[in-house]
Amino acid sequence: MQSMDDGEEYYENVDPNPSNDPTNLDSSEEWGEFLHIPGKKFHRFADIRHEIVRETDRSTGGNKGISNDPIRLKIFSPRVLALTLVDLPGMTKVPVGDQPENIEEQIHDMILQFISNPNAIILAVTAANTDIANSDALQLAKAADPYGN
Repeated sequence: MQSMDDGEEYYENVDPNPSNDPTNLDSSEEWGEFLHIPGKKFHRFADIRHEIVRETDRSTGGNKGISNDPIRLKIFSPRVLALTLVDLPGMTKVPVGDQPENIEEQIHDMILQFISNPNAIILAVTAANTDIANSDALQLAKAADPYGN
């Protein structure tokens, strides 16, 4: 797998047999469906990724904006658990693009809204080159769940 300049990944020497293509779901029993496009089945991960980017740009303006409105994607497969996954934006200190001056506060509040749910499992991601004691993600997780329950 290689990465293209725009951040999209592509596969070299992909087997022409669709059932062997790692970017395809097994179309007979696996697909993705977005709640904003009910009834339309997506059978390729590349198409799912493209729709996420398209809907994000529609919702946020396409210039690094953020939105509290989630993009809801259901994956139908006998090989996955029934689970809700929420991918939240990372903490940022300096606004870029169309982001407002108070972007740090907005993201902080958005993250707390989701991770304060007592049923939430918090996966706090921190860069490997960051001092873990100064991790914003871990500080937020600890504020929401001080005992790690």
